[in-house]
Amino acid sequence: MTATLLNTEHETVLIRAGLVRMLSIAEAQLTDALDALFSGDTALADAVVRRDNALSEQEHCLQTQALCAAAHGFRGTRETRFVASVLRVSGNIERIGDHAVSIAHLAKRLQAAPAPTMMPLEVERMGRAVSVILRETARCISTGNPEIAVQIAEADDEVDILWRETQTELRERMVRFPQQSVAASHLLFVAHYLERIGDHCVHVAERFSV
Repeated sequence: MTATLLNTEHETVLIRAGLVRMLSIAEAQLTDALDALFSGDTALADAVVRRDNALSEQEHCLQTQALCAAAHGFRGTRETRFVASVLRVSGNIERIGDHAVSIAHLAKRLQAAPAPTMMPLEVERMGRAVSVILRETARCISTGNPEIAVQIAEADDEVDILWRETQTELRERMVRFPQQSVAASHLLFVAHYLERIGDHCVHVAERFSV
C-alpha cells in the first residue's frame, strides 16, 4: 500500500471522527434544550443558547480540513465525493444545532406564555426518538453501515407520524382553548424543529452509508 493511499485513508478516518464529534455536540445541545423544555429550566435554556457558536466553529474547522485534504492528497473520484459529502453534511449537522438552540428559545418563551398548555405526549416521544436517531447517525458515519441508514430512515418515518399527530392535537387545542394558543404555537414549532432534525439525520446517514 502506497504512502499516499495510507495518508488518504488516515485523513478520511480523522474527518469522519470530526463529523462524529459535531454530532455529539449537537446531541448534547438537543438533550439540554429538551430538558429545559420539559422541566421549565430557563437557566439551562440560556446555557444552550450561549453554546450556539460551538458547532459553527467545528463546521468551519472540518470543512477546512476536508478542503486541504482535497488539495494535497485526495485525487480519485471516491475521495472527491467524500469531500463533497463532508462539506454538505457538516452544514446539516450545524443546522441540527441551530434547531436545538431554537428549541431552547422556545422553552423560555413557553414559560412566559400568558396561559400554559399541557405538553403533548407526542412531543416527548419525538424528542426521545430524535435523540436515538442522532446517536445512530453518528454510528452510521463511523461504520458506513447501510443497514443503519435504513433503520434511521424508518425511525424518521415514525417521527413524521408523531409530527402529524402533534399538529392535529395542538391545532384542535388552539380552537377549543384560544387562551392556550400562544403556548400551543410554541410547541408546534418545537415539534417542527424535531421533525427537521430527523430529516437532516436521514440525509447525513444516506451520504455516509456504503
